[in-house]
Amino acid sequence: MSMSRKVPPGLYAQLETLPEYKIGEIISGTVYVHPRLPTVQCIAKSNLGMDLNERFGFRRGRWRIVFEVEVHLGPNVVVPTISGWTAERWPKGHDAFTTVRPDWLCEVLMPSTRGLVRDQKLTIYAEHGAPFCWLLDPLEKTLEVFVLHDGAYQIGPTFQGDMPVTAPPFAAQAFELGLLWEP
Repeated sequence: MSMSRKVPPGLYAQLETLPEYKIGEIISGTVYVHPRLPTVQCIAKSNLGMDLNERFGFRRGRWRIVFEVEVHLGPNVVVPTISGWTAERWPKGHDAFTTVRPDWLCEVLMPSTRGLVRDQKLTIYAEHGAPFCWLLDPLEKTLEVFVLHDGAYQIGPTFQGDMPVTAPPFAAQAFELGLLWEP
């Protein structure tokens, strides 16, 4: 489902003035500014993205998995930590943002964004029909999987520590969750 409302230009102008070391989002009419991920979260993000790209990504012709793409979903501007599109739905063009909702999202949580992601971003992703969303918490060493069902996310499997992960949409090949954490 796609909302017809567009991003308010005045709010978007605030995002354009942010320094490169900040991430800005517009969620439900409010501008949120976050720092880039700290090292522990960056390591988990990089390890997950590289692993999924190796198994399912561009060279395999199935998924396009990228970091921190600006996605406009109706009046909201979100920057998921990792986004994935099936090859058929990959947004064409070279714009600074896309309006094509991802087929899979992963938010790497940090204490300052945990509430925003859980309370608001998950709702936005569900409203716009993103089939799968993962919440990765390197401090707690957990991965929560959410699957869209009848317009709302249902909690799927949750993985902890170094458990093997088989989770949609990448359930075809398991990976060790412990490989994502900083050694």
